[in-house]
Amino acid sequence: MPIISSFYGILIYIYRELNGSHHTPHFHAKYSEFEGVYDMD
Repeated sequence: MPIISSFYGILIYIYRELNGSHHTPHFHAKYSEFEGVYDMD
């Protein structure tokens, strides 16, 4: 899972599925022990 951005300690990850379909396009933001998942709809 590559990091596509990093700022103020927040890491933005984008996931991809190699085989089969994944959920709607989304990314994950992590800060310390917190994590958010955001759809791109």
